Amino acid sequence: MKKFIMVMLFIQSYINLYSQDSANNSRHYFGFSIGNIQTKDENLIPKVHSGLINMISYRYERISSSYNLFDFNLGYGLLKTKIEKEAVSFNCQLALSYCYNLSLIRNDFINYYLGPKISFTSSLAEYGVFDEAHAYWGNFLSLCLSNVSFISIDPEKDLVFNLDISIIGLYTRPEYNRLYSNEYWTFSNIIDIMNSNYKFGFLNNAFQFKASAEYRTQIWNSNDLSLALSVYYSRIKDEAGKPLTELIPKISLGIWL
Repeated sequence: MKKFIMVMLFIQSYINLYSQDSANNSRHYFGFSIGNIQTKDENLIPKVHSGLINMISYRYERISSSYNLFDFNLGYGLLKTKIEKEAVSFNCQLALSYCYNLSLIRNDFINYYLGPKISFTSSLAEYGVFDEAHAYWGNFLSLCLSNVSFISIDPEKDLVFNLDISIIGLYTRPEYNRLYSNEYWTFSNIIDIMNSNYKFGFLNNAFQFKASAEYRTQIWNSNDLSLALSVYYSRIKDEAGKPLTELIPKISLGIWL
């Protein structure tokens, strides 16, 4: 985690430096999302916990001969199974990513970019009914294949499609059988246990998929209103444990400045 944060800080420093020379091609996004999270952690119980999740987002986008995007998302939601009356479990989501895509198709109607993306996603949950003593998590640092398409409707309106598929990465999951009785719920301890014992993952035990469709329309000057639909799917399975599966469809509203 610390190494990844250092990498992301370096990338952000590069972005800030480069943006001074390409201010006309760079933009900042601020947005809010609401969605439905469905998570099944079979280390706990083979049942789906679901509920509403709220997320805030920041993005930095730069378009020149290549497409660069830094993306930050933070979310929180309350969960329950179908047999529970109240949502007393919670889930926190953190997602950071950076892509550097090359232009493959460029004309008046469509611009298509393809390239690598480095992504870090973290999911932390506590299940108050089934196991209030332990934290459950899944972290995945991945290298993805990123696809971005801009389709021009008219000079002031665009459709933007994104498709990201993980290829390889590093993941961490809690032990299947934990011998200690209670989690020590402090920030430093949770961060420490969530980012220990990383293992190499491929498609068979660590996979992520994200797709989105975004509509942008100019509202004043060069600022755009953004409305987007997206879906995120993740499955992480330790060789000695059982899988964590997550599905998050959501709708987002934001502004590009």
